[in-house]
Order: sequence, then C-alpha cells, then structure tokens
Amino acid sequence: MGSNYYRLKEMAFDGQETYFEVLHVEFENVAEVKVYPNPVKGHELSVAIEREAIREISIYDQQGRHWQRVVFPETHIALIEVVFLPAGMYTFAITTENRTVYKRVLRQ
Repeated sequence: MGSNYYRLKEMAFDGQETYFEVLHVEFENVAEVKVYPNPVKGHELSVAIEREAIREISIYDQQGRHWQRVVFPETHIALIEVVFLPAGMYTFAITTENRTVYKRVLRQ
C-alpha cells in the first residue's frame, strides 16, 4: 500500500550493468478477498470481502473447464455449495464491481 519506488538494474553476460529510470507506483488500499475453509472438506465454502460487493463467482478446474457460475445481488459474504465438485484443485474467479480476483481452492 502507498507509494513505492522501483529501479531496475540489468546485468549482461559480459558483466556490464545498465540502470533504468526510477518508477513510482502507487498502491491503493484494496480489500482482501477471503475464501474459507481452504481446503474445503464439507459441502459449502464462504467467500468474503470488505468494502466491495461480490457480483459473480465462477469455478474452473485445472483443465480450464467451467463448473459453475453464480451471480449475486450486492453482497459482501457469499456461500457457495461445492458438494457437486469432485476432489481436486479449482480456481474461483471472484468478480466485484471493480476487479476480478482469482483464488485457488482445494476440494478434499
């Protein structure tokens, strides 16, 4: 969060160094998306975020297959049924009004 400054240094195979200009990057105070429990053993999973509303959650397996899409009226906590998911690793694409966050979830 806040102001950060970065300067890259490149080192060639012959040992020559090149410095690049300093870049200023401003990070916003973004709310963290929480997915729990993870790993999930039961039938339901919670997704929570402060200061932003969850609009949509999509679930993908490791092969990129789309398993489910759930659309929400503006909510900060969503309960997702996962009883239909076989054991394995999944990616949850959580979309708010401002961004999409990707979280990996292990279904046991």
